[in-house]
Amino acid sequence: MYTIVFLMAFIGFYTLYNASEKAVLEGSFVLSRWLRANIRMSKIMGLFFLSVSCAMLMWSSGIAAGAFIAIVIWMTVGSLIVILAPLKIFRANHLAFIFLITFVVEIIIL
Repeated sequence: MYTIVFLMAFIGFYTLYNASEKAVLEGSFVLSRWLRANIRMSKIMGLFFLSVSCAMLMWSSGIAAGAFIAIVIWMTVGSLIVILAPLKIFRANHLAFIFLITFVVEIIIL
């Protein structure tokens, strides 16, 4: 559950980061180019993913605790994206591997 919420928050922030007009964006990742070409759709998608992640947390943890956890996750994900995206550390296959490992660990433990 938290892995999926974290991934949705990551996707939401990444789409909003690519839709930003202030960020200096470079890269040849196909998704990044599409997001930069379709700014309005990127902002809608980013806000949708962030809203769904918050709603999932509020549904599973309660309104107040879910809102607090959502804020903490958003701050963490936002900081990681702002710091690491210009360094071009994000690769789709690395992120998929990390997501798969954390999802499996979450399923096994819970």
